[in-house]
Amino acid sequence: MKKNINNNKKKLILFDIDGTLIYPGNGAKNALKKTIYKNFGINPKVTYNNTAGKTDRWIMRDILKEAGIDQKIIKDKMEDITADYLIFIKEEYNKDNDAKVYPGVHELLEKLNEMENIYLGLLTGNIEQGARVKLAPFDLNKYFMFGAFGSDGIYREELVDIALKKAEKLYGISFFGKNIIIIGDTVNDVTCGRKVGAKSIAIARHPEFIEKIKEAEPDFLFNGFEDTSKLIEAILL
Repeated sequence: MKKNINNNKKKLILFDIDGTLIYPGNGAKNALKKTIYKNFGINPKVTYNNTAGKTDRWIMRDILKEAGIDQKIIKDKMEDITADYLIFIKEEYNKDNDAKVYPGVHELLEKLNEMENIYLGLLTGNIEQGARVKLAPFDLNKYFMFGAFGSDGIYREELVDIALKKAEKLYGISFFGKNIIIIGDTVNDVTCGRKVGAKSIAIARHPEFIEKIKEAEPDFLFNGFEDTSKLIEAILL
């Protein structure tokens, strides 16, 4: 139980999942390909460029639009597509033991979880059940009592407001400005919280995309979670 302390010291930290906490391997991509093939007979290209920073449903919609599928058909079938994806991801994820948790993640989450003024949540494009599947092999679900997911909204900006409402309902606390910290590995993670004045901490794991992330002007930029003390310092500032 968190102790009752001054609200202006309480911080809400919202973590992205893929590319931030874990490397998901090929399971999610394979699940998405199987889903689209089952429903539309299409073999889509699923790459970093057409998935990074997007929600699952956004990714599905854009891939199908690019393949020439009518938007109304996409909308009408989205519930079926989502249900199939959740079946396939349970079958495909980490099937080849190719997913991994990044170094320093457990240490960081343990230390943050012990702090009385820190509240942890997820801000991820994954549909909630898919997110929990991805975190389960690494025992990470226990750190996150709540989150805003790709099943809550289509665009990442929407998810910020949803996360704040869920946090207020769960904890009875309203978080504002730099007391909201969003941690992720894409430009969308950096920019999505600007409208609420959130602090952004970018984790740049892909050298080929680091310039784009720098251009988005995150408050802090790290290459990973190995330096726990510096990350915590950035969070608490």
